Amino acid sequence: MTPCPYCDRPMSPLALREHVVVKCRRAPAGACVPFTDGDAKAISEDDYRKMAERVARKLGWLVCHVERARAGRDGRWMTPTVPGFPDDWFLHPSGVLLVVEFKRQKHRTNPELAAKQQEWLEAVAALPSAQAIRSRPSTWPDLQRRLLEPAVTPPK
Repeated sequence: MTPCPYCDRPMSPLALREHVVVKCRRAPAGACVPFTDGDAKAISEDDYRKMAERVARKLGWLVCHVERARAGRDGRWMTPTVPGFPDDWFLHPSGVLLVVEFKRQKHRTNPELAAKQQEWLEAVAALPSAQAIRSRPSTWPDLQRRLLEPAVTPPK
């Protein structure tokens, strides 16, 4: 358990980051608590993604995540999209689209899949009012900034 630096309420690493952005009344606007190296390595991609989705929804974004599904009689899990399709699509009422490929802190992706993911991210980033990024727990401050300031699209 880690205490909030603004209100001293103890909570888990994920809950702390969510709390500071959307719940803590004592935190200044835009406050961010980066993940420590140990926390970043210990958090799964799925938990990190779900935290970011909760924060985005509380900040007014529409969120789409393509879930894996069981395929056929063999019981294998597959994502029902083309290889490389990004994990999450966030749409803000201001018209900003943010596409995020989530990764664990220490994760090696198959080079062929990584190339397809990069192709998708570059294609989306080329659209007006769209941003496309790869995000790991260590890059939480950048993702949080993008969620808090959707109307400010970084230069391409």
